[in-house]
Amino acid sequence: MRKILLKLLLAVVVLSFTLPAAADEEVTIGKLVFRVGTNWNGAKFARVTGFVPGITAAVIPSSVRVKTSTDDRAYDYAVTSVGGFKDCTTLTSFEWLDLEQWVIDGGYGCVLSFGCFEGCTNLTEVRLSGQIRVNGSNAFKNCTSLKNITIPVLDGTSHTFENCSNLEEVTVLQEYNSGTDPTRISEYAFAGCTKLKRVNFPPSTVVGVIEKYAFDGCESLEEIQLLNKVSYIGNSAFQNCKSLKEVDLTWIISLGYEGDVFRGCTNLETVNIGSEATYVSPQSFGDCPNLKAINLAEGNSTYCSVNGSLYSKDLRYCYLALPRDMKKFIIPEGVARAEYCFRECNSLEYISFPKTFDVLSSTPPDKVKTIICKGWWYTGSHLFKSTTREEGTVYVYAPNLSAYRENVNWRDFKNILPLRDGNGDGVVDVVDLNIALNLVLQSTSKEDYPGMLTDSDEKVDIELINEVINQLLTM
Repeated sequence: MRKILLKLLLAVVVLSFTLPAAADEEVTIGKLVFRVGTNWNGAKFARVTGFVPGITAAVIPSSVRVKTSTDDRAYDYAVTSVGGFKDCTTLTSFEWLDLEQWVIDGGYGCVLSFGCFEGCTNLTEVRLSGQIRVNGSNAFKNCTSLKNITIPVLDGTSHTFENCSNLEEVTVLQEYNSGTDPTRISEYAFAGCTKLKRVNFPPSTVVGVIEKYAFDGCESLEEIQLLNKVSYIGNSAFQNCKSLKEVDLTWIISLGYEGDVFRGCTNLETVNIGSEATYVSPQSFGDCPNLKAINLAEGNSTYCSVNGSLYSKDLRYCYLALPRDMKKFIIPEGVARAEYCFRECNSLEYISFPKTFDVLSSTPPDKVKTIICKGWWYTGSHLFKSTTREEGTVYVYAPNLSAYRENVNWRDFKNILPLRDGNGDGVVDVVDLNIALNLVLQSTSKEDYPGMLTDSDEKVDIELINEVINQLLTM
């Protein structure tokens, strides 16, 4: 008998967990359309799925009392999801502040669903409870009248505020703790928000990922308030953010595996990079004509900065020559390769290569007219443009003169002269010694004699006299 009773009890338990949830029904209350239903354990939920035409203000209650076709009386249904306002051009304000506590305590969550307010072009005011999450893409896309908003969480939904062309400020409330996932700013989250000035995060926020085109076209963005470390920044994440002047990347580990992160940031001047950065792509800063310096933290083991330019830590590689508007660039002794570094240095007229230089893999601009080669190298010299070959002058030390003039990569330069050939007659003689003396006495301007440079510090001093004398002895 006991076995029979036990089997009956188990059958009842199994049946209670396998009964299907009650079918949803749609009801209209005021100017809101709800879909109500009961889940497998008997909890009653309501979702906002639409609106009555002409609605201007929506205030979402914590629950609605509804008598469905299957109920013998009315029941309270907790509101847990809001959607269905897409292209509601009459809506100007939305409020959802009241939530059922048992919904929160039970972990069910309250969400704004996919495309909730997309195309609500007259929506100007949104007030949300701190417990609500955006649970779908395009939530506020094309809400072109929205100026300010405070949201509980920014948690990885794409296109959230895309093309909100009047949006100026967003405040995110969620504090980070050990039980919270890092914030993800998803692709196109703020793309096209041309008036956005800042996104405010709590001080404890950890941003783990910034995906591609997240802030693309945010022309008014003045600062990036992102503390702590970011594991990934996607392609063109801050493209065309034309109001950025200084970017603090002290939290960055890797920047620009996909390139173009800050492309088109035409007013960007300074970038600060921390000690833990292990990869920085020079292509991250394409079309940044006012970029003046990349500053590296002293403890960085991969990169270093010399006068604002970006080099490898051992000073063997030059990755980025700065400032972009400079006319003269002297590569430090010890550097062997120049990679990407001269791109977009459109005002550059003068380049000095050290004795240690070996390979050029970056095309200098066509304005370059003076090239100083203190050692012997040829790999990549074909990258100089035709105007430089026709109109420019290459200065080399006398022992290397014939090698440069005969090399297949250099011989089509029309002017290859000995270094210290002040008057440009092709030889170093007493005339050049007199020029050097006058330069040291500052009776003539060194800008008039680009070949008259010292070997080490490129200053006009007594060492220049010794250099000319040494050249005289080797001619």
